[in-house]
Amino acid sequence: MPLVAQPLLDHPLFHVLMAVLILPVGLWAFVSGYRHHHQARVLWLGVPGLLIVCLIPPIFHGLGMEDYETPFMILGSLLLISSHWINRRACKHCEAN
Repeated sequence: MPLVAQPLLDHPLFHVLMAVLILPVGLWAFVSGYRHHHQARVLWLGVPGLLIVCLIPPIFHGLGMEDYETPFMILGSLLLISSHWINRRACKHCEAN
């Protein structure tokens, strides 16, 4: 499967399509999580993480800076994971009450 999927994953249009799908869904999730739990950290970590993950690939590819993409993608992913973790903990706290 990785051999078959590799050309698709390397195609620049794939990244644009994923960003178009992920950005509104992610923003909706972070805003609704904030409205429900009032944890500002969810927004402060999640929104920048989402923007980094969605915008860094096309920007860096356009500038020919692909070698610098990985550290930024790791940072964006860690921000998203942290935000998701905080939101999940808040959900479990609500379920316990």
